[in-house]
Amino acid sequence: MSNSGTPVTSKPQEIVAQPAPVMINQPSQQTQHNPYVNQAMVDPVTAFLRTIKSWSGEGRAQRSEYWFGGIAYSFCIGIAFFILTIPVSFFVMDSGANDTDFVLFLLLMLATVVFIILYIPILSQTMRRLHDAGYSGWFIALGLIPYVGGIILFVFCVLPTQPHPNKYG
Repeated sequence: MSNSGTPVTSKPQEIVAQPAPVMINQPSQQTQHNPYVNQAMVDPVTAFLRTIKSWSGEGRAQRSEYWFGGIAYSFCIGIAFFILTIPVSFFVMDSGANDTDFVLFLLLMLATVVFIILYIPILSQTMRRLHDAGYSGWFIALGLIPYVGGIILFVFCVLPTQPHPNKYG
């Protein structure tokens, strides 16, 4: 209704058909489907599950999978170590007994072993991300260079996906 109280009638819109695409005669070439071009972004849950399952470092991981999976997995590791530090804090607070030193040592060794085991999927996923950018997984050793190694590795992980299949997948 309009402001004057009379009903407003709208004119029906015409539906216009889209023209068919023009086909140009070109030599017939077989085109291969490339799954790495125009990839859809991986959702965070799928990325997290792929990170957990990734223990071998084989294949490729696109940027969204790497960042979503890495952040979610690191968050879960942080929560696990927060929970592991609660018993350690009780032993540290009760430092008067001699037996607590040995138990504290065992708990710290257990935490170190658990951390090393849980860190393997992150290393594997970084190797897969390097494969996706076209670099060898051994480039992960750049992270061992003090000060600049982590920055160089970060730059390699930010690089875009190679649009063509490479020797890593």
